[in-house]
Amino acid sequence: MTIEPTTGDFLVVRNYVSSSSIDIYRIARATGASSSFSVSTSDLGSSATGTTGNWGIAYNPENNHLFLPDSATDKVYEVIPNLLISPRS
Repeated sequence: MTIEPTTGDFLVVRNYVSSSSIDIYRIARATGASSSFSVSTSDLGSSATGTTGNWGIAYNPENNHLFLPDSATDKVYEVIPNLLISPRS
């Protein structure tokens, strides 16, 4: 879990990976309303398929990018919601 500092909203990654996606939820601090989007594991490359689902999440408020570290592959993926930017080793 991480916090978006401007709004105070919570960003949470679901530590369960279906066969094709990673779900990320945004929970509004002010109202408790939630929204979500998915990142396709195929967009992350072959190293992310078959992962155990032990994902973390970090947020960079300067560019609105999310970082998804995967402990199973020792990689960190940088994403913009709904768009993969690049994997980091």
